[in-house]
Amino acid sequence: MTMEQLFDDSNVTLVLMKERDLAGQTKQVVSQFSGTKRICVFAIAKPAAALARELKSAGIKDEQLYFVDAVSKCAGVKPCSRIDAIEDLTDMSIAYTEALRKGCDAGLLAALAVLFSYVDEETLIKFIAALSQKTRAQNTRLAILTLWDEKTHPVLREAFPFMDKILDLRA
Repeated sequence: MTMEQLFDDSNVTLVLMKERDLAGQTKQVVSQFSGTKRICVFAIAKPAAALARELKSAGIKDEQLYFVDAVSKCAGVKPCSRIDAIEDLTDMSIAYTEALRKGCDAGLLAALAVLFSYVDEETLIKFIAALSQKTRAQNTRLAILTLWDEKTHPVLREAFPFMDKILDLRA
């Protein structure tokens, strides 16, 4: 997979993944960001420091990373926007805007399915719509990675209109 395949002429790509090879698929997608100036990474499933180590192993340099951290409160990583509660999607959206203003030319939300446990479906769809709108307005790129299962399927279908591309890696 290349960055062209990930995005083509698209700003926002939803990547559907299978649980069986989640780590491998995530690393494959992340490795396509190596040519970007700065990546805004949402830390919602793992501490930002752990994500930083994983991203380095995929070829991403420290100076390329900007975290929006709702897990570890920015412990051990900079630059970073601290989010006090994972369910505070408004603060995450504001932090994403700040990251774009600070020069991020790509965004990575690598564990969307985690948010299903914290917020209602309508709120999650609004969050996805807001991120998509901001990404397009700044002409940047955003990859949203998620599992596709019984729980996520109905909500993700509602999010499809906000995506420019849907990349299915489940096969």
